[in-house]
Amino acid sequence: MRNYLLAVAFTALLAAVYSVQNAGYVTVRFLFWTRDVPQGIWEAAIFAAGCVVMWLLSLFGSMEMRDRCMEKVSDLEARIGKLEKNCSLQEEIASCGKDSSSEGEQLLSSAIPRDEDVVERIMERINLEIGNLSVNDTIISVSIGWDTKRSSEHNIMDVYAKAEEIMYRKKLTESQNVKKKTIQAIVKTLHENNEREKVHSKSVGEISKKIGEELRLDQEILREVELTGMLHDIGKVALDS
Repeated sequence: MRNYLLAVAFTALLAAVYSVQNAGYVTVRFLFWTRDVPQGIWEAAIFAAGCVVMWLLSLFGSMEMRDRCMEKVSDLEARIGKLEKNCSLQEEIASCGKDSSSEGEQLLSSAIPRDEDVVERIMERINLEIGNLSVNDTIISVSIGWDTKRSSEHNIMDVYAKAEEIMYRKKLTESQNVKKKTIQAIVKTLHENNEREKVHSKSVGEISKKIGEELRLDQEILREVELTGMLHDIGKVALDS
């Protein structure tokens, strides 16, 4: 907000300097009020008012976007709450590691000893719950890594490091699948909203493939060229149907 105010003040200052260089006058009328105002001052006032309007529009837009984000977060928190039923009374779910809006890590810690097969069943239940989560058709991806503390001499930080290593390994292998599902969801939404776009995308993909065949491209590159042609209008999914 301070940056916007500084921008408006700076603009008004420049406009005031400009107005000094203009000796002409313009007659301003508002209802029964009439006054001759230097042309430069009048133009400066209009210019400054435009800056204020732009700032207000940006402010209201930011507030609306914040409200939408808060609704999404509340909806997601309500759904994630279902995961708690996968833990018994002796278990806890604690947040640790990175803490940001786009990336986070969750550590499932147990107060009672667990065998590896029991932990695997818990992970399966959590993955099943995650598969049932949905926030406005948004694809939710969660990578889970786990390890167990087998004795009192076993350092808990080593356990955490092992679980983190497995988690990142799964994250790398699952990222391509998530990207594929995301693209499929976007294309599905675009085609459902506009049948003409579906026909057009398919036509562009076929033409792109034929051009690639004339250029004697490899089959792998041909598939990428055809897919690129089909997805060339994917940005239109952000527009209202």
